[in-house]
Amino acid sequence: MKMASFKMYLTAILACILGTIFSTNAHSHVPVLLWQSHNGAESELNPPALSRMNVEEFADVLMRRVEADHNPVVVLFVEDTLSIEDFSRQSSGRSSLFPALQTIKGDVKLEFIPSVQTPVKALNRLSKLGYKWEQINGEVLPEANKKILIVNLSDLKVKEDRPSMLLQHDKYMTSLYKRMVTVYPNILAVYTGRHSSWTAPESRVRRDVEPTSSPATSCNVILTSSGTADQIMLYTSECPVLTINNTSFNLTSGEALSPDTRKESQRMILRYKLGNSSDKVTVRFRFNFTDDGYWQLTQAEYENSNAQKYLLEPKSTIRAALNNSYNCGSVALFQNTDKSQGNVTLWLKNIKVQPSVQGGKFSASEDCVPYFTIPIWSGLFVTFLLLFIVAWGIDMMMSIHTMDRFDDPKGKPLVFNAQE
Repeated sequence: MKMASFKMYLTAILACILGTIFSTNAHSHVPVLLWQSHNGAESELNPPALSRMNVEEFADVLMRRVEADHNPVVVLFVEDTLSIEDFSRQSSGRSSLFPALQTIKGDVKLEFIPSVQTPVKALNRLSKLGYKWEQINGEVLPEANKKILIVNLSDLKVKEDRPSMLLQHDKYMTSLYKRMVTVYPNILAVYTGRHSSWTAPESRVRRDVEPTSSPATSCNVILTSSGTADQIMLYTSECPVLTINNTSFNLTSGEALSPDTRKESQRMILRYKLGNSSDKVTVRFRFNFTDDGYWQLTQAEYENSNAQKYLLEPKSTIRAALNNSYNCGSVALFQNTDKSQGNVTLWLKNIKVQPSVQGGKFSASEDCVPYFTIPIWSGLFVTFLLLFIVAWGIDMMMSIHTMDRFDDPKGKPLVFNAQE
């Protein structure tokens, strides 16, 4: 019995530990607040109240709205973390944390979806309609031509509580939106977060080791090489970050030059400004084409203003089939192998890249999903847990001893000692 109790306790502990691990690594669902500069959309386009949506369902809602409203400017206000509890919180004055957003409610209809799976990823579907990403900081508004304008809202600062941060973001979003209404005839605004503020996503764990890049005024998130043939496209959600011997620089004002195309390879040549200085640096990405119908980003070459070159290799495989793009929601890291020149690192956040682009648009993407995903690990865990329980039950049944002696009413009663 002691051994059986030990097995039961061990099973319960393993189930609790692994269940906690899988629950914290599951896809993060965050709330979404939608509104438009006018109420022109049909009622059937409205999402059902208190609904829970996956990526594809929310992407369908966005596609229908954009097509019904004749290609509005999409403005994405995105927090690093956001949860439904943030909308029910109250400030110290017992008022809502979004009083400024409520002031625009009279002109437009605010629609709240409490749970959407990775809504930022759903906006990638708008690229099929010709939409392009562009990051802004609110000072200069670009021209309205099928744009998805990204407004990254800063995370918590030192000695700042979350209600104060949300109040500041509420005031900033409202003032920026009112400026946009005077410039753009039609706007679809989306306010959401990348992760839930009640979980600990992997990106927040890595924050201490990754360099942080502040949004730059002239950071081009989508770069397309010049020329009509053999174009290469590169997308990053933020400006690339170059780290040289523990000193980080933002690569801003990106410019794509004509690609270097050869029989078995192709190079994308990019020119950036190094931070706020006037120095120009060059980054060359090399794409190799394999005989089995794939392309692979094998290396990046960084050249500073003094014509000094550094060869950087990716830490993870960036590879996709021909005529397909590669998409990864995490950080793509490139490091130099020759440490005699110092430590040089290039960070690209939320990368999407494709050589030999047809029609100036990304093709179907292949995501950087590992072979053993979270659902696969969950299924294996449940399977092994059930096998363990069945084996333990069979072992307990095999240990049951049947009676081999019976009491004789005419004779003496049976007596069993402690060992029997």
